[in-house]
Amino acid sequence: MLAQLAANCHQMNCTGHVDNTPAYYIFGAIGAVMLIGAAAAASDSASRNRTLTRGVAATAEIVRLSPRRVRNDGTVTLDLTLAVTPPGGEVFEAEAAHTFPITALPQAGWTLPVRYRADARHHLVVAGEPSPPAVPPAP
Repeated sequence: MLAQLAANCHQMNCTGHVDNTPAYYIFGAIGAVMLIGAAAAASDSASRNRTLTRGVAATAEIVRLSPRRVRNDGTVTLDLTLAVTPPGGEVFEAEAAHTFPITALPQAGWTLPVRYRADARHHLVVAGEPSPPAVPPAP
């Protein structure tokens, strides 16, 4: 009799209601995934801001670019391959993704300001607007 009472209590949650334990696990898992995603986004944003404020300023020339994502808000995220010229240093190649307005997309050969971490050059952030190569003056 006690075994039957215990089984009934578990199935009916001792209150006469059906046990919702699977729903608790499902909603808990969804909440955990959302929390982890928000923490990752905040960490990425903090790393980007740290690179923008403390990173080494340099100029980069766009070597290659390819579209990654076109958004509905009128912007395009591009994957950029850059030839970075650090102050007083040797040119190195790096990759970065950046979002540009669709009306102001850069082209290969354009330059743009970047910042990178001195201890990790692959942590590179675009720090300004791209500019086309300078046109030589007419003779």
